[in-house]
Amino acid sequence: MASIIKADTLQSTTSNVSILNSAGTEYARFDSTGVFQLANPTTFPAGTAALPSITATGDTNTGLYFPAADTIAFAEGGAEVARFNSSGNLGVGTASPAVRLHVSGSSTYVAGIEGSSTFALMGFKASGTTGTLDDANVAIGATGDALYFRAGGVERGRIDSSGNLQFNSGYGSVATAYGCRAWVNFNGTGTVAIRASGNVTDITDGGTGVYTVNFTTAMPDVNYSAVFGGVRPTTNYFIAGASSFATTSVIISTWSTVPAAVDYPTVCVSIFR
Repeated sequence: MASIIKADTLQSTTSNVSILNSAGTEYARFDSTGVFQLANPTTFPAGTAALPSITATGDTNTGLYFPAADTIAFAEGGAEVARFNSSGNLGVGTASPAVRLHVSGSSTYVAGIEGSSTFALMGFKASGTTGTLDDANVAIGATGDALYFRAGGVERGRIDSSGNLQFNSGYGSVATAYGCRAWVNFNGTGTVAIRASGNVTDITDGGTGVYTVNFTTAMPDVNYSAVFGGVRPTTNYFIAGASSFATTSVIISTWSTVPAAVDYPTVCVSIFR
């Protein structure tokens, strides 16, 4: 069956074929390159995710539709996959985007950033700050298998591929930080009593001047450093040392200059590894 075009007037010029209404006003044309142009905005039905209003030939369940006022949605395979809401927020995987870019998904990895250079970074720029988004002063991302942190335009820290936390806090450059794995402040006289602690379950009283510091979480090995000090009862006393290094405990001994074991009113121990 032949196609029929109904119009008040078809007007041909040397370069265009125009369609005019009864008042002689042009409202559509084919230009010299064969492109069809409309003089006024074209309207479409709102459509649905299953039947979008703007689709490609042969793929009628993928395209654009308009689920609400001032809202544009994208359908793929008959289901909504993204939308711009009336606030201008873009939602990917959500129909209720709460911020400018809101990504939601049911898999472990919801979003990803991949770069073709040494770094793959996401920049941040607040109002009144310097730098540009393509070279942000504040950024976070990846370099190799490390997580990278930038502030003030320079690297301030990273977590390397071995899980080591590295940062620049007076070092002059980014360096590995070695954390205190356990610490305790206790009264070593009479009944031993912990004043405050971290990763220490309790103190075992081994007799005069002998204390076993028991760790809540074990050390990875026995090659840690035990740093200790205290408040001596008189001027003729000093901390003797640490012994019996184990992954779950270490023994601290306090002595006088006689020498003889003596209980200290304050003993402080820190474990580094």
